[in-house]
Amino acid sequence: MPQRDTYEKINDSEILSLDLILDSGDPISLLDMYVEFSVFQDLFGTPMTCEMIVADANDVLQSLPIKNNEMLNIGFYSPGNNPVNMTMFLYSRENVVLNKSGSTTYYKLKFISPEVIQNSKIKTSRSYTGTISDIAGAIWSDNFPDSVPLNTAASEGEHTLVLPFDSPFSHIKYLSQKAMKSEHECGFFFFEDFSGWNFASLSDMFTQEIRPDSYFTHKLKSTGQELGKDLFSS
Repeated sequence: MPQRDTYEKINDSEILSLDLILDSGDPISLLDMYVEFSVFQDLFGTPMTCEMIVADANDVLQSLPIKNNEMLNIGFYSPGNNPVNMTMFLYSRENVVLNKSGSTTYYKLKFISPEVIQNSKIKTSRSYTGTISDIAGAIWSDNFPDSVPLNTAASEGEHTLVLPFDSPFSHIKYLSQKAMKSEHECGFFFFEDFSGWNFASLSDMFTQEIRPDSYFTHKLKSTGQELGKDLFSS
């Protein structure tokens, strides 16, 4: 996507694509169906999550064999002028309700990063030698070869570690507690943002350009569809 210069405030945004990829591989655009679309990132919560309220007047998704392994391809300009392309996995469809006239079905779809789904299926144990940051990066590359490489900041000291049988995320979280930036700064953060997954110290993050995109939400302006949001507000 080309760079834009019109999205400068926290809630300035433009959704370009919102495609639900079915188990069959067929895409369904949700651009004309969503009421509210939100993406959250958490420095301490690790993965990014997405929630979407859908207004389905034609029972499109109700008639499909939703298996909770569908993918959502997202393209948008985030606050801060950043073009973003993301793929997330559906893991929940909940709160199915009808509006007062019974003409439209509303429900909430929840999505999470694909690495979270992959991580839940992996257990690994092996030895590594190098800096803590290098080891974290190697664990990521070994277990998520199709993902963007882990963005690691340099840590001090060489180590040889034999990691017990556990998930890759558990190993990297453990390493984040052992990593040292210097003798005066210990502890790293393992988290995801719009740029990918990160393994960095607090001082590393202070040196980065401020990005007003830790939370992103977008709502349709249609009065009729906005009524659907009220069904989930209680």
